[in-house]
Amino acid sequence: MVSRGLRFVSLSIIAVLIGAVIFSIRLDTSFDALQQDYGGELTTYLPLASGARAHYRDDGNAQGRAVVLLHSEGSSLQEWDGWVRQMGDTYRLIRIDLPGHGLTGRVPGDDYSRRAMASFVLDAVNALGLDQFVLVGADMGGGVAWEFARAHPERLSHMVLLAPTGVGYVPEDQPLAVIAARNPLTRPLARWIFPRWAAANALYKSFVDDNHVTDAMIDRRWRLARLSANRVATVRRHALPDEVPLREFDGAIHVPTVVLWGEEDQILPLDRERVEWDLRTKFAGGPDENPLYTFSGVGHFPHEEQALFSAAFAANFIETHSDPENAE
Repeated sequence: MVSRGLRFVSLSIIAVLIGAVIFSIRLDTSFDALQQDYGGELTTYLPLASGARAHYRDDGNAQGRAVVLLHSEGSSLQEWDGWVRQMGDTYRLIRIDLPGHGLTGRVPGDDYSRRAMASFVLDAVNALGLDQFVLVGADMGGGVAWEFARAHPERLSHMVLLAPTGVGYVPEDQPLAVIAARNPLTRPLARWIFPRWAAANALYKSFVDDNHVTDAMIDRRWRLARLSANRVATVRRHALPDEVPLREFDGAIHVPTVVLWGEEDQILPLDRERVEWDLRTKFAGGPDENPLYTFSGVGHFPHEEQALFSAAFAANFIETHSDPENAE
């Protein structure tokens, strides 16, 4: 009787788990539908030397200083809408969907490492004819930005990093999606399982004020993530080994840089001492020339939760710090 009872309980648990997996499976969304809903009138696709096609928007003041904006992990170029509203009168703002994100999708070679994304950005700015520009990156985009700065400092006049990966606190625990992508047994399922509530939870965790998280924002992130090309790219990206943090590289970055961070960040919690140590050892001029500004009551996305103030801090830094080419 005990053996039969245990067998029944075990089978019930397995059935529940299988049901949960099936319930969590979501089919792909079509590119045409996403293009119609999220392409927008200013959307352009840029053919690159690598054979990739970058989805981007080029708006703001066409005569202003060029500012290239790189979004966070799992997001898209719409993440910067607030900064475009705040800075568009002064700057030319170029937003790019990074490989495996937004409407850019997969790229030839299927390399979604930080270095490969920096090469993708280089191809994009070359195709746009940008000789020198300001590079801004948030979260994963921040990691891509400082990787670009290490390799091509002469192309940048300034850099703005918002809670960038690889700087300061480096998480030891991996998200469930990464664990699933790295396990050969669960990897085939990782491509299909992404319920809307998971997208919602990730966003709510990223903001202190829940009012910033709208249904439209959740739907955009959830639907773009379910583009077939992005799903394959995401699994490949998550299966990569952990990226090396900035502190483990030799040499310093010779680009004037400002770092912005929310003090209530739950995704990459602010570790002021570690960030300032990285600034002191990995950026020419240290914290005096490359300051850290923090925002109280703000989470992982200062550029969305406090678009007005974060954009103002970035613009002030750009206008008051000398370009490398003009420095004596």
